[in-house]
Amino acid sequence: MWQSKNATKRKEAQPLYHEGTQKGWLLKVLPETKPIVITVGHLTSTRSCLDITKKCLRGNKMPEPLRIAHRCAGEEKKKRGKRGGT
Repeated sequence: MWQSKNATKRKEAQPLYHEGTQKGWLLKVLPETKPIVITVGHLTSTRSCLDITKKCLRGNKMPEPLRIAHRCAGEEKKKRGKRGGT
């Protein structure tokens, strides 16, 4: 069972637990949005994944690398749609 308290303030992070072990964070990025889930990756700790994510925020809900990838994927999807999906 996943458990965490709700983050309420901008850039406030709450630990995210699974079966009693911290697995990541819930980070409130913007006041009017739901928090994002941050979990560890290869060779990162729970603390470093939060620090890295906070450094990648540029005023949007999504961290900058994810926002750029999302935008590029959307552009490619539009191109492929115009060419018949190939």
